[in-house]
Amino acid sequence: MRKNTPVLVIVFLLFPAALLYGWHVYAPSDDTYIFLVYVRNFLDGNGLTYNGTVVEGFTSVFWVFLLTVFGALGIRLPELAAGLSMVSGLLALLATYHLAVSMDIQPGWLALMPPFLLALTGDFAFYSVVGLEEVLFTALVTFNLALLLSKPIESLFRSNYYPALLAVMILTRPEGALICALFFLIVLRRQTFPLILQCGIKLSLFLLPILVAKWAYYGYWLPNTWYAKAGAGLANAGQGSIYVLFNGSRYISVMVVMAALVILMGFRRQPLPKQVILPPALIVVIWLSYITLQGGDNMVGGRFLLPILPIVYSILIRAAQQARLRQTAIAATSFVLGLFLLLAYITSPGIQAQANSWREVFETRKKAGLYLREHYPPDTLVALNQAGIIPYYSQLPTIDMLGLNDVHIAHYGKRDYTLWYAHQAGDGEYVLSRKPDIIIFGGRGLNAQPGEFISDKEIWASQQFHNEYVLTEWEGIGPVYVRKESQ
Repeated sequence: MRKNTPVLVIVFLLFPAALLYGWHVYAPSDDTYIFLVYVRNFLDGNGLTYNGTVVEGFTSVFWVFLLTVFGALGIRLPELAAGLSMVSGLLALLATYHLAVSMDIQPGWLALMPPFLLALTGDFAFYSVVGLEEVLFTALVTFNLALLLSKPIESLFRSNYYPALLAVMILTRPEGALICALFFLIVLRRQTFPLILQCGIKLSLFLLPILVAKWAYYGYWLPNTWYAKAGAGLANAGQGSIYVLFNGSRYISVMVVMAALVILMGFRRQPLPKQVILPPALIVVIWLSYITLQGGDNMVGGRFLLPILPIVYSILIRAAQQARLRQTAIAATSFVLGLFLLLAYITSPGIQAQANSWREVFETRKKAGLYLREHYPPDTLVALNQAGIIPYYSQLPTIDMLGLNDVHIAHYGKRDYTLWYAHQAGDGEYVLSRKPDIIIFGGRGLNAQPGEFISDKEIWASQQFHNEYVLTEWEGIGPVYVRKESQ
């Protein structure tokens, strides 16, 4: 096989297939529009704010940076976010191939099997078009691990580019710090400690100016989203277990094949290539443990599984090679496995129900945002839980009643750990003290009754709310509560 053939296969076959798959299962994400709120405000000269509120309600500094740089060229932000996701998907496929090669999967065309499996994975396809940063983070984790496995440690850790890549990974997702720590742990020896220290110092020098600038602007070191979500201890581990088990069930075929390969290696007395497989496997195990303990996620599918999927698929093909399977057998197994992965996603009732709910509420939220923009003055204060699409289109000052974009609720609000992860914070008394002109209940559409969230229930229980607000029906959109003085 010619040297550039695998790249051509990825660019002109696997990548387009993943995009077609992604657009087939696509559903608009409210979280994408939270990023866009900040970027639009910055481009309009209002700083990195949440429609005027100084708060760091985004998790990815680097994603905001990319959106801002290309958004300054005049590209419409929703399309730009989707485009960056697609480019990230291509990078992730190429990085997966590079990881497979670094794990000594030979010949070259067999190293195409991990990116082939990734392209047929529903979670990857979905988030490759949705406009979030998770696929870019997956590409960076995969590429940085490939470098770690394929390059001499001394030259890698003495370089400037590798600490810079690690910094970009951490700025793309805060969990990149955990991955970076695992990379250092993998290569930790007495003779490598000085190299790790040197690389760590360079990494700190890349990160420190950005962290200090964020602290000076926002007043705290970590993203506001961390304060809204964290602090539960082990209270969310049950939800995390459900998250991993539910989403892991779509990968049962992968686990079955892996178990069969381990048995086959034992039967054929083939030793496990520990130096090649164990370090990546350690990352997989610790990442799954972290996701479980912190509570998983509440979005469509298993986006937090994405960063480890290229590693899992590369381990699988390397194990098949170690078990002395014929190349045709490995290719055939990969093809069948890809079909199972495809069917497991598109036939999952849970996945389809959640994705459909995202599709159904998008137009309602967009109409609500535009209605606010067209019918209310620019100083109208809106309190809601749907913190992305409506604020993006309304461009009005907004109270995020779940606290992801509100400093008070995130830092000082109440918590209900029986609610799903990221929806556990609230403070109805605080929301009412801000005297919002409009209150929108619920988490999906616009509801006349309060949702299960803390702020919703506390507001509904307040006599002040019933005295000061009146139910109003926006035709073709839904019910909201308008402050009597604002009518």
